[in-house]
Amino acid sequence: MNIVQVGAHVGRDGTLRLIQHNQNKIKKCVLIEPLQSSLGKCINFYKENLKKEVFDKITFLNQAVVPDESINTVDFFVPQNEHDSPNGLSYTAFCSVRKDHVEAHLRNSGEKIKKITVTASSLNAILRDHIGTGATIDRLFIDTEGLDGEILLSLNLDLFDIHYICFEGLHLDGVMTGVHQKVQEKNSISNRLFYEKFMPNNYNLYTFFDTDERAFDYDNWAIKSDRQDLAHEVERLFFKKKNGQFQKFNW
Repeated sequence: MNIVQVGAHVGRDGTLRLIQHNQNKIKKCVLIEPLQSSLGKCINFYKENLKKEVFDKITFLNQAVVPDESINTVDFFVPQNEHDSPNGLSYTAFCSVRKDHVEAHLRNSGEKIKKITVTASSLNAILRDHIGTGATIDRLFIDTEGLDGEILLSLNLDLFDIHYICFEGLHLDGVMTGVHQKVQEKNSISNRLFYEKFMPNNYNLYTFFDTDERAFDYDNWAIKSDRQDLAHEVERLFFKKKNGQFQKFNW
């Protein structure tokens, strides 16, 4: 099993649980996080919670992922104090190459924002260098706080066999503006992603509606149409956590 996570933050999420539950199947894992202070916490957390032989199969990359292969550094906007504040764990989760995205999430926090420069690479280059062209990628998780759509549009699906893509659909076309508002708007990122990338490559697109909160989940899932077992896997996960409905886009 090959797993790639773009935007690992401090590692306290479902990716670690997935690795723990599939320890005997893991071939390679690549975890990518641009903020060094977050990546350090992620590495330590994984080291504490995995057997050494599994931990050694993980590559941790301290860089941003961008859609343009010609870019090798990028401005990155982060909370002034990073993790050296009482709310550092939550504030650093909103770091982004888009200043307006960070400003919107920290507007009422009193936290100042600083700009740093980080190494950057395209997702195609990372997958090619660390997984291999033609390889199967069993899980791809993307949460870049506002850049998911552009990155996925740049992804060359002729080079990689990716069965399952989880991405944050909430911000594809701006802060809090994504798939559910824009998927039918021609030339929007949401529209292009659905009709130009997912449908022609035989992906079904899924979302989850939480009836208690009367809202869609932040994440969306693009799953190969012949892998309904993976769709059922996501559905079972939410069935345990929430009262709602796992839905397939049918436009």
